[in-house]
Amino acid sequence: MAAGNENLRQLVSAVAEAAAGARDMALMEICGTHTVSLFRSGIKSLMPASVRLISGPGCPVCVTSCGYLDAACELAARKDVIIATYGDMVRVPGRTDSLEAAAGAARPWRLCTPPATR
Repeated sequence: MAAGNENLRQLVSAVAEAAAGARDMALMEICGTHTVSLFRSGIKSLMPASVRLISGPGCPVCVTSCGYLDAACELAARKDVIIATYGDMVRVPGRTDSLEAAAGAARPWRLCTPPATR
């Protein structure tokens, strides 16, 4: 745990140093899991007053509704449809199945990667 505490101290110091010359700074976390982690770890409370943390739009896994996932699973069952999605979304469950479970061995999807990770 000591290494984790040291990493936390370094992170907070780096943000404070970057914010030192700025009037205000806003940092956006994208994923709801990140938001919860920042709060639970205490990072949010350690930020300088000039730094504001903003919750972003959410990653696809966090913000995609069950209805949308259910519709994708229904489409995936059709032989004339190919679903293009990010890899994380293949295992996210809708009300009854995930794309992975609904399609089985047929795998009617193509995984996409963001340009920055290529």
